[in-house]
Amino acid sequence: MVTVTGVCSYDVPGNYTPKIIVEKGSVVADARTTVAVFDKNISPEDPKFPRPTPAPTVTPSPLPPDDLEALKAKIDQLLALIAELQKQLDALRAGAQAIPTSYRFVNVLRYGQQSQDVSYLQIFLKSQGAEIYPEGIINGSFGPKTRAAVIRFQEKYSSEILVPVGLTQGSGIVGQRTNIKINQILGR
Repeated sequence: MVTVTGVCSYDVPGNYTPKIIVEKGSVVADARTTVAVFDKNISPEDPKFPRPTPAPTVTPSPLPPDDLEALKAKIDQLLALIAELQKQLDALRAGAQAIPTSYRFVNVLRYGQQSQDVSYLQIFLKSQGAEIYPEGIINGSFGPKTRAAVIRFQEKYSSEILVPVGLTQGSGIVGQRTNIKINQILGR
């Protein structure tokens, strides 16, 4: 058997609602309301009537302009570092798919050839992005996709590769002018 008294809960200060009946001296609480146990003879207007303590409010202070600029600069530095780390990660993922630093493009390369030179060409073309070599296949075989990528590369740099020899469209053959441009891009 339980001895009971009334219980009120507060939705907001001063707004009480009778909720449940409990044994005197016990406290009932839930996550949505503040609950106070009271003697049935105490009215809510009585100063002894338990009142919830309002939660403190915290107002964030704005950063001074100098601090805000410093924070923006730090964010820019971090974004640049992330971009650099992403490049390094991509290079590591490529693993053995790297052109040796001592290698220079000097040989004429064309459709139908299979060689390490063609693999290096494919690695280079892939590094130029999806607009040049969307398939990104590196297999050492100069097929139609590699030829199409060479043509896109030649047409991108037409003023340096095609125009000097009187061409208006890429040939898909990696000749002297294409090799010069590839080596220039690679810094060789």
